[in-house]
Amino acid sequence: MSKRDPISKEKLEERFDNISTKSSVGLAVSGGPDSMALLLLVDRWFRARKKANKLTPDIVIFSVDHGLRAAAARECAFVMNKAKALGYKSEILTWEGEVPTSRVQESAREIRYQLLAAACHKHGLKTLLTAHHLDDQAETFLMRLARGSGVDGLCAMAVESRRYGLHLLRPLLDLEKTVLLQALQDANWDYIEDPSNDDLRFERVRLRQHSEELQALGLSAKMIGLGAKRLRRAKMALNEISDGFLEDNAFISDYGTARIDQLALYDAPDEIAIRALAKVLRICGGTRDVPNMARLETLLEGLKGDFSTNRTLAGCRLIAKGDFWLVVREVGRIIEVQKPVMPGGCMFWDARYIICADEKASKSIIAGPLGSPDELTGSPEQTALQAIAPEAIPSLLALRYKGKIVAVPALGFWQADAISAGLQAKFISGDEALYQGT
Repeated sequence: MSKRDPISKEKLEERFDNISTKSSVGLAVSGGPDSMALLLLVDRWFRARKKANKLTPDIVIFSVDHGLRAAAARECAFVMNKAKALGYKSEILTWEGEVPTSRVQESAREIRYQLLAAACHKHGLKTLLTAHHLDDQAETFLMRLARGSGVDGLCAMAVESRRYGLHLLRPLLDLEKTVLLQALQDANWDYIEDPSNDDLRFERVRLRQHSEELQALGLSAKMIGLGAKRLRRAKMALNEISDGFLEDNAFISDYGTARIDQLALYDAPDEIAIRALAKVLRICGGTRDVPNMARLETLLEGLKGDFSTNRTLAGCRLIAKGDFWLVVREVGRIIEVQKPVMPGGCMFWDARYIICADEKASKSIIAGPLGSPDELTGSPEQTALQAIAPEAIPSLLALRYKGKIVAVPALGFWQADAISAGLQAKFISGDEALYQGT
């Protein structure tokens, strides 16, 4: 291969340079051609560095079984066998909750990220590589364009981002799928085709059916990717301004509440105000309910028009409090009211907290909202509650054992039973503050 080849030895060293000093990284591998190509290229890079006596991270391969298709277990086994043959650690991640019947692809993606992030936290991994490529980028751009997305949505995917407290890397985002397929063919590597990739019920598949027509019109994956890359520059500049606005005119707690100055929000340019609201709502409401552009525009119009009326959006309540808006999680939107903590693993609660427990932890430990603070009456933690807005208290995470509170992380409250069980909980909401769509 020449040095100009995007997957030559020299280019791979450059492509994976940002993981070369990490102690360990995870790879999301489904068994399909994209993720198998990622595994192939990472393995090629890894072995070249080993041969040159350079530092290499430990590689852990994860494969997700959503429970959506009977063939998924066989596909995961295929990945595990390949990982074993290559000498890497691997694990199948199985979804044990309800199988989604609506918005299947979106729900499956959310399930996949939750399982992958929880597994990474369990293994102490801070970085996960995924196999998104240039064709995926172009499809994402077009899907969001069809929804009337703003700057952030049209940036599509980033090479580096954060989700569920995890550093996500997409090292193949500049490569077309044809390059990946050719690499697999040259290496004589097998892969599995997912039949859903031909299911016309899915928007992404329908777009794929028209790729040749789009290419003929000049809308190639390469040019769309270039447009998304340039829009990302604008996004970064706007984010810097809106982050400065929040720093000067808002306070965001480390347990997911916020205060925003009403007059400052009124005076700010609409784009900056919308961007600031999007970030605050994402932090306070978790990662599930991403506010779209049309609703954010409507919200801002309402907030500027009336400083006294409370509102809700994206799982949050915006409450008029004198000269500021108080933003808190809407308790009625918390889905996992009572969720058992997994001994020996990590899990997410309300898409806002990551909770981990030792294997010795009891299966009777339940994560849920604090609700009424009456249970803490007479305890030292009751004093800490005085510093928290009353409207925010019900949605705070509480860990209970046999009905008794053993931990409220936002208050720094950890009973001996919780500590001895190796319980840990961290607020992780707000990653990838993004608004999109109409």
